[in-house]
Amino acid sequence: MRRALWVAVMVLAGARAASAAPELVQAVACHDVVEREPVGVAERFAPGVVWLYLRLASDAAAQVELVWRRDGDEVQRTTLKVGRGKRWRTWARHRTEPGAWRVDVLHRGRRLGRVRFRVAADAAPAALAPTQPAVEAPAVEAPAADAPPVGEPQTDEPAADAPVPDARDADEPDADEPAADAPPPAAPPPPPPDPEDAPAPRAAPTIVALPAEVEPEPLACRAWVSVASDDAGAPHAIIDVDVAAGVARAVTPGLLVRDGRALHVLRLHPHRVDERGRYGSVRRAWDLLMGAQVPDGPPVTWHGYPATLAPPGADAPRGAVFDESNRLHVLGIYGPFVALRADLGGFAGEGKDFDHSRHAWVRAPGQTADPVASMVGHPARAVAAWLAAHPYRGEGPAPTVDGHDFKRSALVWDAGQLTLRTLVRCCTFAANRNHVEVALPVQPKEALARRLPDDTGAWVDPRGCGAVALRDGRLLARLGNGGPKPVRAASTARPTKLLGVVWVRPRDRWSWDEVRQVSARLAPRRK
Repeated sequence: MRRALWVAVMVLAGARAASAAPELVQAVACHDVVEREPVGVAERFAPGVVWLYLRLASDAAAQVELVWRRDGDEVQRTTLKVGRGKRWRTWARHRTEPGAWRVDVLHRGRRLGRVRFRVAADAAPAALAPTQPAVEAPAVEAPAADAPPVGEPQTDEPAADAPVPDARDADEPDADEPAADAPPPAAPPPPPPDPEDAPAPRAAPTIVALPAEVEPEPLACRAWVSVASDDAGAPHAIIDVDVAAGVARAVTPGLLVRDGRALHVLRLHPHRVDERGRYGSVRRAWDLLMGAQVPDGPPVTWHGYPATLAPPGADAPRGAVFDESNRLHVLGIYGPFVALRADLGGFAGEGKDFDHSRHAWVRAPGQTADPVASMVGHPARAVAAWLAAHPYRGEGPAPTVDGHDFKRSALVWDAGQLTLRTLVRCCTFAANRNHVEVALPVQPKEALARRLPDDTGAWVDPRGCGAVALRDGRLLARLGNGGPKPVRAASTARPTKLLGVVWVRPRDRWSWDEVRQVSARLAPRRK
């Protein structure tokens, strides 16, 4: 028992340590990095390659992201690995053009610091004489002129207890240090990186450099937006929107649903089977809403079932054709809830057209929920009053709520109003397909109200970082309380409806690559 408790305490402590952000100790722009030290630190550079050099302290392995901006516009993002250690050095480079540059250092969307410099055509190049390090330890050699493409990270230092990175991750193959009596090579080969935490035989040299401009920014304004699309091949899409930059960075097929700390990707799987029998044939088509939890959850059926209409029997006319379709339409995503309409209908012979359509309110991970009892209170009286105010004058019995299953309902936000949608059975098929659709305005409870758009139709981040909206087929974003601005599109598909938004927080452990990979794993198989 004590051992299990001790293991649980250690796991909890490790999780807390892993979630802590690294501390940025130094960040400078320079002309080069030689012997793991910045050379030619400056605030003004000539056009060409500029290096960004970082020193960090981290309690756990992590990643930082460099966002390079020129005159306010983002031009490059670079990801650097950071190991566990009190003094961790890493760097990256980018080919620059004249302008005012700013490089933000981010960890999980939170800004650790930033570096500003200016690139001008009349700036004089700095003398790049390297400073001889006082520490007698292997160092990582600066990359040669034919090093990897500009803008990619150059090297990462391992912590004292971390494995030495594979030589393939370096700019050039690693090599052993030359012996003391060996003649010096023409160009010093790059030996394996050595951790800074190793004891030094004498004090490290003092590096005169500009301090990092550390400006904590606890909120990152990033939204993963689920939309309906006019692309027939991908009717739903997830768009990665950088609200601060007003840019849609990427798009992938599917939908996103967040339930607390769990994130799910959904995709529709259309199916079609044509079966020929002795007396005729039947065409069956149906949709399954499939989902998987990020990053590696198994596929789960959230809603839908195969069409089951049998082929015509002996009593049917020769060559009869029956058909049945169960098509799903996503009406909205509100936190862990998905509002659906299932259009279930077809023809079963002898004039037997049928329509068993219904609404559904599904909660992650694919459990049918009761929208009435949990969110708005039972609306039987309100629905009865609605039916009385909309008298039915068609054929057959008048609609009534007696025995109606209100679980076959969905809450839908439309035109600035939350409505309860349900289909009340009645009448004849010829008159109204055996049902009347009720759209009843309802007042949401607080738990749901926080997940709905505002009166203007904008989906607002509860933390107040910004909002996104869809107007005339175009995404808009606003930062804070500013005015909405068009989002630069990431694809040619035109959004037709904004279905839901997942606001990405700095502490969230998911990445866009994981979302994209789960979406690809859920892709319907082409037959």
